[in-house]
Amino acid sequence: MSSSLPRTWAIAALVLASCTNAQLEPVPPPEVARADNKLAVDGRFCTTNPDDLAFPVKLLFLIDTSSSMDATDPAATRVDALVDVIDNVIDIPGVEVGIIIFGLGASPLTEKCDDYATRTNCRPGFAPPAEALKVVAGTGQAAGTTDFVSTLESTVAFLADDMGNSGGSDLQNSRYSVIFLSDGLPDSDGTFDPVGTCDDAAEWERQGQTIANAGVVTQVGDLLEQIVELADQYDVRDLTFNAAFAAAPQTATAIKACGSSFMRAMAKQGGGIFRDFSSGEEINFLFVDFTSFKRIFAMKSFLAINLTAAPFSQAFDVDERVRSDDPTLAIGIIDSDADGLPDQLEDKIGTDPQFQDTDDDGFSDLLEHRLSLSGSDPLDPTDADCLADVDRLDADGDGLRDCEERFFGTNVRAYDSDNDGFGDGVEVLGALNPGLDDTLLDVDFDGVRNNNELRAHSRVDQDDVLELSEHAYRYKVIEDGFEGSSICYSFHVENISLSSTTGARAPAANAGGAVAATGLGGGAMELSENRILFEVTEQPFDAAQEQGVARLACARARFDAARELKDPANGLIVLPASAFKPADLFDPQLDCVDP
Repeated sequence: MSSSLPRTWAIAALVLASCTNAQLEPVPPPEVARADNKLAVDGRFCTTNPDDLAFPVKLLFLIDTSSSMDATDPAATRVDALVDVIDNVIDIPGVEVGIIIFGLGASPLTEKCDDYATRTNCRPGFAPPAEALKVVAGTGQAAGTTDFVSTLESTVAFLADDMGNSGGSDLQNSRYSVIFLSDGLPDSDGTFDPVGTCDDAAEWERQGQTIANAGVVTQVGDLLEQIVELADQYDVRDLTFNAAFAAAPQTATAIKACGSSFMRAMAKQGGGIFRDFSSGEEINFLFVDFTSFKRIFAMKSFLAINLTAAPFSQAFDVDERVRSDDPTLAIGIIDSDADGLPDQLEDKIGTDPQFQDTDDDGFSDLLEHRLSLSGSDPLDPTDADCLADVDRLDADGDGLRDCEERFFGTNVRAYDSDNDGFGDGVEVLGALNPGLDDTLLDVDFDGVRNNNELRAHSRVDQDDVLELSEHAYRYKVIEDGFEGSSICYSFHVENISLSSTTGARAPAANAGGAVAATGLGGGAMELSENRILFEVTEQPFDAAQEQGVARLACARARFDAARELKDPANGLIVLPASAFKPADLFDPQLDCVDP
């Protein structure tokens, strides 16, 4: 027995030695089945041709026709001066003329009509120069008093109506020039304190802005401030208030000095030019700038986004344990109605994955879900301030209804309110702030700036940098040179994931026939349909800080994971330059390009 012990230990030692020296290999995990759901898009676009844009120039003349004008301008040279301006602009596209006379009250002479031949839907407003020419003789009359206050009140209403009924892109390129002509001081009833008024006017001119507790000077200054604020409110490119003072030769020197000071102060506060015609020369208005702002545009930003396949890291909203090799990532994170919430999350919270606004209250499911901690409920139709039909429109084509823009504090007439190169709706989908340029920040501290995450189609508020190499969109954009006044670019975008969608429903018309805006996705979509949006924002070539223009295009693809079908089968779509439309005219139902 003792003789067998050495052999037993020898065998054991040999076994142990063999285990120690073995090269063990880890067992690989089963390979994840990858769906053939990748898409690439080739295309070309050219920046907006300045000739295709409206660059409106609107000249508003406020002409004094009080009784004293018979002595100040007996030959009615003011009429000839108006005719000279109209003759200079009559053949310039985009120029309109408005005329308001004041004496016996303030009366607009020009009208805006849908059809001038039949006088259809006419109301006070700016008119084409040829139409303004027909009423210019009315500025030669003389009766009544010099009422500055009621005239400027009428001017505020006149301008507000015009701006409120103009398109956002038009306003951003518009120049408004108001020209005020008078021979006296503000005197609506023939009784006022000339000494006090003149002292206040001199102080107003020195300060260059509204002064308090100065009677009629304060009233006029406040109204001028309202006119200037209108331009800011409606994002008008340029508005100036110009003033011209006329006086008869026999007018007392002190009154001339006072009138000149008063109207110089008006022009100063209005950011315009003052002209003094009190030395007997003929009145003219050719000092007014009636040129437009036509300029060349360059690309500011280019973005692709599959509206029906949410960013890959959005899977974390459904299950925080999701991994980059999860099969759900391989077939895309489905967002059938393109509202920014994955279908799985909508099933989880009870909203309709085939309808962008489940409770039809005007606020999208995405917006109300994000505000759920503040009491908002995507299933409660009474908790949104979006009742009127006009609230449910999308005036600028940015994908947000006007009532939603009010909530965000963005401009309903500006596609890109914060002028950072991304539209308001795109920023909301990407969890950015549409009212503040936060594109260069890194909200999730993953080392990738927000703007690059947005282009990659990843989440700015989720550390997903480890998955970028596999799932991020990849871009190649090359400048091709000029075509006329447009700069052209060729592009290639690849690694766009398609998702196996279930289709989507469009909102129904209400009793009045109005249909709510449908967001960037466009509402109704078929089973397996994907919509890939392309956004080009442009900026003036010589003024990068100014508001530019935006155009959108759309490519339609299809993917069915269960049947392993993809259209186009080769995974490539070619997008022509003609597919890009102005944002406020873009309709994905009509403008999407099929494979």
